[in-house]
Amino acid sequence: MADSSLVCSAVEGIAQELVRARKQKGLTVDELCDTSNFRKEYIERIESGDFGFLPPAYVYAFLKEYCQVLETGCTELLEDCRRMLDLPCDDLSSAQASSPDSDSGTVGFRDIVNKVSSLSREQSSPAHTMFFGAGILLLLLIVIFFSTI
Repeated sequence: MADSSLVCSAVEGIAQELVRARKQKGLTVDELCDTSNFRKEYIERIESGDFGFLPPAYVYAFLKEYCQVLETGCTELLEDCRRMLDLPCDDLSSAQASSPDSDSGTVGFRDIVNKVSSLSREQSSPAHTMFFGAGILLLLLIVIFFSTI
C-alpha cells in the first residue's frame, strides 16, 4: 500500500474538494441526498475522510459518482484515491462493460451495485428456485391442514 502521508493527503484532498464543491453549489448534505439519492451516512463519512466503511471498489465508485454529481472534475484526486485504495485501472472495467447506460466511459457507484446484483441473480440455479418453491408449497399445505382442524 502507499505511504501513509500520501494516503492521508489523498483522502484529505478529495474530502476537502467534495465539501468545497458541495458548499459552492449551495447544497446542504440533506439537499444533496434528495437530489442524488446518496445515503446521508455515506456523504458524511466520505466528507470526513472515512473511506473504511465500504469495500475499496465501492468507495472509489461512490467517489467518482459523487464528483460527477457535483461536477468537480477532480480526476487527479480520484486517481490518487484509486492508487491509495490499491485498485488497478482495469478493476472496474467489467462493471462498465456490462452497464448498458454507461455511455460516459466512467463507472459509477450504481454501475457496481447493478453488476453485483446481476452476478448474485446469475448464481441462483433452477434447482435452487425449485427447492424454494417446494418449501413454500409445503408450508402452504401445512397452514391449510392446520386451519381446517
